[in-house]
Amino acid sequence: MRRFVLFSVVLSFGLLSVSFAQNTVPTYRLRTRSFAEIIAKQRQLVGDYCRADFEGGRLTPNGWNGMGPLTTMRTNPDFNYIVIVSRYQMDAPARPTDNVDVSYLVIGRYENGIGFSRSSRSDVVTFRVVDKDDDLVISDIGSPAPHVSLRAALAWMKERLAHAKSELEKDQLRDALKNLQPAAPPAQ
Repeated sequence: MRRFVLFSVVLSFGLLSVSFAQNTVPTYRLRTRSFAEIIAKQRQLVGDYCRADFEGGRLTPNGWNGMGPLTTMRTNPDFNYIVIVSRYQMDAPARPTDNVDVSYLVIGRYENGIGFSRSSRSDVVTFRVVDKDDDLVISDIGSPAPHVSLRAALAWMKERLAHAKSELEKDQLRDALKNLQPAAPPAQ
């Protein structure tokens, strides 16, 4: 009888140890991806971020809520100016890399306290993409400023003008809106 009890105790501890070990030892999945798969996922991720940014996602808290999961950043990065762009294009990397470059065609820039300044240039922003929990996310963006469409910039400026307290800010916003509004057709 003693042997049976001793055997039962040893067996119980053994099963308990195996069960405990299975629940605490992390399992790692090694997933290999081809270069083409990585590039496609990077382009999809950065493309989703750029599209949301272009549409003004970073200019509102609700917009950032949709963009945040694409990044490792918990909050919308601070910015004191916006870059107004007419379009953007992702540059395809020639070799495996963590960086994705996006070229923007810049119309101008609106900076708090300074106002609007027109600019006709190309701006290249580098996005760093990393693997986190077997999924790709953006870990760093080369420019802290949102790169937004003209439509998104106009809507944001109108909203700010409606809530502006200082006359200087109101004047800067009115001037920017005047400079950015499409010219009205001539009267006939």
